[in-house]
Amino acid sequence: QQCCQQLRTHLQKRNALRDQKERKSKLTKYIPDVSRSLYDLLDGMRKRRQEAAELESTSLSSPRKRPRKNDSDPSYQRQQQQAEDIMEKVENGAITVSSIKKKLEEAVDVQNSIEEQEEARNSLKQQRIPLFIKPLFDLENGENDIEHPLFTFRPLQ
Repeated sequence: QQCCQQLRTHLQKRNALRDQKERKSKLTKYIPDVSRSLYDLLDGMRKRRQEAAELESTSLSSPRKRPRKNDSDPSYQRQQQQAEDIMEKVENGAITVSSIKKKLEEAVDVQNSIEEQEEARNSLKQQRIPLFIKPLFDLENGENDIEHPLFTFRPLQ
């Protein structure tokens, strides 16, 4: 029975490692495409903002056609500030395809290490075997011995 438990835990660990490697390889496979797409998206947003700023400064469009701005909302202001910061970084070259790729690879590694830690905690919980104490009357008999591959425990009186 103990052999079956050991085999089961071994197979579970092996399958978990295989699944983890497979998940990581799938994620890393698409990192270059995702990083290029994100950069293209950010660059397109930057270009549209520049064009909108140029059109706004040169044309006198009616107030109805302008997008409404809710300047009193703090979350809107924070989002606008974050968007401006990102657009500046794209324009300055601080955000590039390679920097996005590097950050995505780091995120995959961090996620992988977190999953490894969770698996280690779970495996420790699964390996615990309950221990029960029972009274022993015939201590000379060898059937009360507790055997382990490293030692044999024989209770003494």
